[in-house]
Amino acid sequence: SADVKKQGDALEACLSACRNRGVECHAWKVCWNLGWGTPKWFVEKMRYEDRTQVSFSGQAVDWLCPSNPENLKLEVEVALELARRHPDGIHFDYVRYPDGNGCHCNGCRRRFESRIGTSVPAWPGDLRRNPELAQAWERFRADNISAVVREASRRIRRECPGVQLSAAVFSDCSPYPVQVAQNWPAWCRERILDFVCPMDYLPTRAFKEVVSLQRKSGGATPLRPGIGVPSVSSCSTEDAALVIAEQMSCVRSQGLDGFSVFSLETRTLEALRLLSVGPMSR
Repeated sequence: SADVKKQGDALEACLSACRNRGVECHAWKVCWNLGWGTPKWFVEKMRYEDRTQVSFSGQAVDWLCPSNPENLKLEVEVALELARRHPDGIHFDYVRYPDGNGCHCNGCRRRFESRIGTSVPAWPGDLRRNPELAQAWERFRADNISAVVREASRRIRRECPGVQLSAAVFSDCSPYPVQVAQNWPAWCRERILDFVCPMDYLPTRAFKEVVSLQRKSGGATPLRPGIGVPSVSSCSTEDAALVIAEQMSCVRSQGLDGFSVFSLETRTLEALRLLSVGPMSR
């Protein structure tokens, strides 16, 4: 990366700063999504090789196709490359489909038809018209996403023991969510994650209800719900700190051992400083 040549090794700088202060460092790993600083040449190469997603309407989508074995291999190898640098953990994000429209590429068609043992005459329309095909399709999509988490966990625990694997996930804890195909409760029950962070960026009453549901769905894997900091326009720093404190109380009342806060901005830090002398004090 040109940035490394100009600015140095950012991961090494983070690891050094964290270790000097007794703070764990978990590397943020974006999965599938090619929209985060990905070089244009790489996106074009993936598209040329039919490794990117195609929407239901046939439009190109700049995400890697999760059913493609080469893409699964790439994601796992990147996670291992990070793990070999020995951070305290790797945090998977975007470990899902972008929405219910992905992916309907030719490779998905071949692999799906092979899985169900028959052809889909009108692709991709039959996937929505035929209830049995629709159900099989959602399982296919969810299994593609689960495969990368499962394989990354297996390889990291074998080759880099001690490096934790976690994930940011949608708040929906149904087995086969139609939009993103992210069956994270199954990952928790299989214990392939060391902890999970549902993105529960909700008002306090809804937050409390959804955390209660998630706690029942996630098995023994530690649940660290994501608390969303209210926007600058909606309330003051003091009011934002109060919202975080209320939702921290919900987390603790459920017997959970931690939470996460999104996102890391100056205002978030100001709110956390207020909490450090109250409910977050030692």
